[in-house]
Amino acid sequence: MKNIFFRIIVISAVIGLGTATCKDPKPDDSSDPTVDRVTVSPAIATVLKGEQQAFTATVTGTNNPAQTVIWSIVETGKNAATIINTDGMLTVALTENLTSLTVKATSTVDNSRSGTATVSVSDVPPDNIFNDLTANQLVSEIKVGWNLGNTLDCAGLSWLGSNPNILQLETAWGNPVTTKANIDALKNAGFNAIRIPVSWAKCVDANYNIRADWMTRVKEVVNYAVANDMYILLNTHHDEDIFKFFNKDMEESQKAFTKIWGQIANAFKNYNEKLIFEALNEPRTPASPYEWNGGTAEERDNLNTYYRIFVETVRASGGNNDKRVLMITTYGASTDANAMNGLMIPVDDQVGNKIIVSIHMYAPYNFALNSNSAYNSWNRNMMADTNPISEPIDRAYNTFVSQGIPVIIGEFGAMNKDNVDARSDWAEYFVNYAKRKGMPCFWWDNGIVSGDGEKFGLLNRKTNSFTYPTIVNALIKGITSDTPLPVTPMITLNSNAPWGWQSFYESNTWFGDKIEAGDVFTFTYSFKSNVAMDYFQFVLVDNSAEANYWLELSGYERIQDNIAANTEYSGTKTITVARGSSGTTSAANKLAFSAGVGTASQPTLTFTTFSLVKN
Repeated sequence: MKNIFFRIIVISAVIGLGTATCKDPKPDDSSDPTVDRVTVSPAIATVLKGEQQAFTATVTGTNNPAQTVIWSIVETGKNAATIINTDGMLTVALTENLTSLTVKATSTVDNSRSGTATVSVSDVPPDNIFNDLTANQLVSEIKVGWNLGNTLDCAGLSWLGSNPNILQLETAWGNPVTTKANIDALKNAGFNAIRIPVSWAKCVDANYNIRADWMTRVKEVVNYAVANDMYILLNTHHDEDIFKFFNKDMEESQKAFTKIWGQIANAFKNYNEKLIFEALNEPRTPASPYEWNGGTAEERDNLNTYYRIFVETVRASGGNNDKRVLMITTYGASTDANAMNGLMIPVDDQVGNKIIVSIHMYAPYNFALNSNSAYNSWNRNMMADTNPISEPIDRAYNTFVSQGIPVIIGEFGAMNKDNVDARSDWAEYFVNYAKRKGMPCFWWDNGIVSGDGEKFGLLNRKTNSFTYPTIVNALIKGITSDTPLPVTPMITLNSNAPWGWQSFYESNTWFGDKIEAGDVFTFTYSFKSNVAMDYFQFVLVDNSAEANYWLELSGYERIQDNIAANTEYSGTKTITVARGSSGTTSAANKLAFSAGVGTASQPTLTFTTFSLVKN
């Protein structure tokens, strides 16, 4: 039995072994996918700090491997805010310090297979080539600009405490955070330039070192404009607390000015020629007697010293700054003759013709800027309305542009007084007249459209639409139209028997300034008379009660003799003031025209050119 039992076990084992041996083996499953390669596109990219780049991955192999990948960034020392999401969208942090990144896509089928792309991290776009233009060439490319007002220039923020965050610093005056969509809307509307006012004093330490996060934010906003290929004015704004203009303050003020502009210049030195540095906004001593009237000789001299420092500091910072166009401003950005004549163009040893002069204009004052005035009408056919625009522009043209120095009107605008039609007509006339003198204009937009303040708002920054599209259309029409926008003022002379004919003209030339002895004025004219005249002449007079209603401030200047009816006469005359007027009222500062007794009937003169400019 023992042998039988043993044989049964052996036979069973052999049978079992035979079963195992004879079982069909598991076949090779040739349908399983395999991965040969993962390819990332684009393989090479340059990404601006604060911007994004989309990547895609292609997985190749046998049996249609899944195209899903896991995205990652290889470098461990990157900024935490530099990330790539599951869809392959790379976001580079504004504060990223690495200059190169490696984006990796790993197959979910075979994690041993992956592909990479190399990313160069840049402060400026890769196509940001610097074109070495003169100041005149650059200004000729600017059509119309817009100010990002009451935003990065918020100042006087002590109520925010000692260490406000970036959001507070930008929105303290009520405007929302600036977005790229805001700037996109401007470019799409036809603005090809932007002025970015920035207050820096609020963000410096005792040694005038600028907060890194503030510089980063300013760069971000500038980059919005760079991405739209716009011309950019970047300045110092509302920093009068540290930039002062009397001799006693100059040592410390110059130290602050040099240190701050050194940092700004270094931060933006690689940007192209479309970025223009503006040294100072409205350089002045607040609440001083001459704050808006050209300053004192001491202040103007010190302002010119700032500008010499400005040029030297920027040029020494390297990069593209050795040939960048720079902008300087008259004292208080004033159009006053003292302010213009007192501005010295700084010597630029490295390059020539790289300086722009800036002025600001809100004229006529009662229409455009005076919130306490109900005056809300404007008529292009009334010299009292057009002269406050044409005369300062003519003065800037004669002082600077005609001498080869370009001018930008860095701020202008007319506040809302429920008069959108008048403002639209004014805006078209203003930019068109300035265009004809080669001066591009930048609308001041403080974001305010309601309340009792200065309501200059155009762009609704929350909806990226324009509150007053007719004004925007008027601005674009003014800069694109080649159709003349004539001013056809008429002066009718009244009987002044037995001496002939006479009429006063209130020119608004002096904007509240008092005519002084020694002042020299240039009168440029082109007119026709409806009747023959024996002569036509003018004189400056004080017609106020203080002057007993007639005090000649100058001698008579003969404009033309033996005038034929309906014949055009043109020319230029210069007149010198012999005595000053009694005050600053319009009555004390008048222009009087007259004709003689040989003029048989009442003359009416129609002007196509009328400009009285204080030299």
